[in-house]
This record gives sequence, structure tokens and C-alpha cells, in this order.
Amino acid sequence: MKLLIDGDILVYRCGFAAQRGRGDEVEAEPVSHALHNVREVVEAIQQALGSDDLTVYLSGSTNFRFDIATERPYKGNRFDAPKPVHYGAITQFLKDTYDHVVSDNQEADDDLGIEQTRLTEGEHWGESCIVSIDKDLDMIPGNHYNWVKEEPYSTTLDEANLFFYTQLVTGDQTDNVPGIPRKGIAAARKALKDAATVEQMYSAVRDLYVQAFTEKYADEALLEQARLLWIRRYPDELWEPPNVD
Repeated sequence: MKLLIDGDILVYRCGFAAQRGRGDEVEAEPVSHALHNVREVVEAIQQALGSDDLTVYLSGSTNFRFDIATERPYKGNRFDAPKPVHYGAITQFLKDTYDHVVSDNQEADDDLGIEQTRLTEGEHWGESCIVSIDKDLDMIPGNHYNWVKEEPYSTTLDEANLFFYTQLVTGDQTDNVPGIPRKGIAAARKALKDAATVEQMYSAVRDLYVQAFTEKYADEALLEQARLLWIRRYPDELWEPPNVD
């Protein structure tokens, strides 16, 4: 089984684990400690999943979503967020040590989604596993492994689509995508409880957008947020609403 490892998560989790304090009072352990921790985490993942076939995915500096966001800057709430002291060293270590991919004009999540889709379609189902703790990747069908909880699980296509449309209601505060004002997980579940197809999910969520934004602006708001939230399953994919009669 091919392991598709979310390198961005590794860099931040292992980086912050090797330091204490905040701001000007940060005390960091030697970089060798941080790199040792990274190697141990990767080895534990390999052992848990029984595979040495892995690729680490890292986000590059460009992202098409920055040009799509008009309501709020995409990930604008992270602009001033500090990086781990050993951010650069850990990133370089991953590049030097493992097969890796650095994203170009998209996120590592998109590369993970595209590769998982390629390796799970048709008769290939189960030949790969996304390794991450990022819940957003649950909108990608296939095998998943949460290495912090040591929890393997599988997401079907229907479950993945339901996750996406739920998030289209709730938004993603981590990425500064607001969703529908005053609508949370309960509202999403209520709206989607009888939706069995993508078309039905879309129609149910669009009704909520019309109620919140008026019909004139609803489609524009929905399209922008969907394109920000959607993790690509195919190269250069840009989310489009399904055909609804």
C-alpha cells in the first residue's frame, strides 16, 4: 500500500513539539531532537500500516485559492501565525530523506487528493492511504490514517461528498472560510439528512444559501466558498455545481 503523508502536518507538529514558550520567549531543543522525532513518527507510521512505500507531500508558496477569495483573505487569519523555530530544517530534512512532492499553485492537500483518487479508482481501491490528522481530507474517498490517534479508517465516495457539503454550510474557520452565518453542524445535518445524491446535497445547501444571502448573491457566495473548500481529486480541477433540473 502506498502511504501518502501530509508533510505540512509533520513539520508543524514535530516542530512545535521541540520548543516551549511563545513569542520572544521561545526555547527550542536542538534541531537534531526535532529531526529525530520526525524520523520516529514516520517509522511508526510505516510500522502501523505495514508499508515502506511512501511519499511526503508539502505545500509550496503559491495557491490558486488566494485569487478566488474575495469575501475574506484565504487563510488570512494565519498570516501572522508563527512557524516552528526548526521549520526550515524539518522541511529540508523531509525533502532530503524521503520521496516527496512540493505543490505548485495548490496545496499539499490537493496533491494528496489527486494521487489518492488516481490510486483508488476502479479496481485499484485500497492501494493507497492518506496519512494526516487534517479532517478536511475526509472529503477524499479511500483509506485514511490519523497517526496521532493511531486510527485507520476508510471514507466512501458518498461519505466524502457529504463531508464537503456539510463544510459548505459550516465553513472552515482554520482557513478563514466563513460558511453560512449562524449555521453550524446541526443545521447542516438537518438540511442534508434526506440527501442521497450529490445533486440533492447541492440543492439542500443552496436553499440555505438563498435564505442567508438572497437568491441574487447566493450562487456567487456558494461558488466562491465551494472552490475554496474543495480539495482537488483531479489535476487543475475547479469545483462546479452539479447539473440540477
